[in-house]
Amino acid sequence: TAFLSTDGDRWANRDGWMGNAASSATDPCGWNGVTCVGDVQTVTDLPGADMNDAGGRRKLSTSIASDRKTHIDDIQRRARIINSNGEAGNGRSLQQDIPPEAIIEIDLGENGLNGELPADFGTLFPYLRTLSMASNNLRGPLPETLFNGQTPDLQIVDLYDNNFSGSIAPDISNMNNLLVLGLGNNDIEGQIPASLPSSMQFLELGGNDMFGNIPGDAIGAMPDLENFAVSDNERLVGSIPGSMFDNKSKLLRLELDDCNFDGSIPPQIGQAQALNYINMNGNALLSGEIPEELYSLADLDTLLLYETAVSGSIIPSIAQLTNLSVLFLNDNNLSGPIPAEISNCKSLVELKLDDNNFTGGIPAEITTLPLLERLHIHNNPELRGEIPESIGDLVALRELILYSCGISGA
Repeated sequence: TAFLSTDGDRWANRDGWMGNAASSATDPCGWNGVTCVGDVQTVTDLPGADMNDAGGRRKLSTSIASDRKTHIDDIQRRARIINSNGEAGNGRSLQQDIPPEAIIEIDLGENGLNGELPADFGTLFPYLRTLSMASNNLRGPLPETLFNGQTPDLQIVDLYDNNFSGSIAPDISNMNNLLVLGLGNNDIEGQIPASLPSSMQFLELGGNDMFGNIPGDAIGAMPDLENFAVSDNERLVGSIPGSMFDNKSKLLRLELDDCNFDGSIPPQIGQAQALNYINMNGNALLSGEIPEELYSLADLDTLLLYETAVSGSIIPSIAQLTNLSVLFLNDNNLSGPIPAEISNCKSLVELKLDDNNFTGGIPAEITTLPLLERLHIHNNPELRGEIPESIGDLVALRELILYSCGISGA
């Protein structure tokens, strides 16, 4: 049924399905993209990822966390370790006495699937743990049978970059084993459910037509959440709730860009000490000052906070961000001097401070940043003084833009 409803004859790889190629049509364990419980090898280690830092906190490298597929694969490997003990983690349990031919994983990403998933999809695969059909051309509503208890072991749902429509069923709150929900870049509408599984580690809803507010309490109740992305949902409104940062010692990526959030950045963001990527750009109504607590995020690699109404100054505490490589604060209402303490951010590669209201001069200390490649300070008419003579010490610099300032020589 699933094969026929998704235009299976045109799949990029359909080996085994409906008797294609050498695989037996009666043995689904040999079909492309299908894994049965008897096929899963025992996993005891996670190559390429340190499980914990010195404080016992879950930690991923920036390269793993920045690539969605790699991040999801990492979560799946960790889940397999726990699943091999017949558990799902944090006291949750999986179904027992599963027949060896039971299908537990379906991975048909980037495979040319077209059409709709059948409404009874969940009942066809009652032992399913992983469903990955990202980057296809699937459309129609999400099958409610995926979320209403028909697949109680489901841990990973990755349907990113399709054309699914409709809303997220409220029954999703009962999916106690769910770790990954990747629904970005679809046509899903409706509000983010007020109740969500606390087990989630990866929640991706960006690039849809969601509306309403972020359910702060529901997000705050996810202690293992590593990725939260709702970017490019223009009808998401209201303030960024401070409660969403409760119990967030593992949060790595926060994507809130190109929505319509207002108010200020909550100081509770400082509780998410593992954050290495923050994107809030394009929220024109986001205002207030950058909270001092944000400068305490020592692992932060990327801060994209441009095209907002954020005001105030950059405080000397920015010196704490020694791992910061990308800082975009352009097109805001920032004022005051550019702090000399920014020179302590020795990892900076790209720095954009243009289109603000900074005063004073360009601090000479900025020329001690050894990796800086792009420096944009243009359209700050109140900046004065001269270009530091030591600007030539920026040996990595490829792009320097200083027009429409009061800087001599610009």
